[in-house]
Amino acid sequence: MFDGVKKYKEEDVDFADRKPEFEMLFDLAADPGELNNLIKDMEDTKLLESFRQKTAAYSISLNEKREKYKAVVTTQSR
Repeated sequence: MFDGVKKYKEEDVDFADRKPEFEMLFDLAADPGELNNLIKDMEDTKLLESFRQKTAAYSISLNEKREKYKAVVTTQSR
């Protein structure tokens, strides 16, 4: 039975070495309502590259934790 939730594969949550489909970056001090997405203005900056690297490292960390969890806990598909 389809419950309206899109199925995903493990690689769908692996963001290492992959540019995201969309990104958002806001200056919360100047734009607390998050109305002005700065991503295009920051495209070729070291700051954005740093954010992307940190996000990829975090993604790898989460995937490693998920694999360790799956190795010791039996999971069932929904």
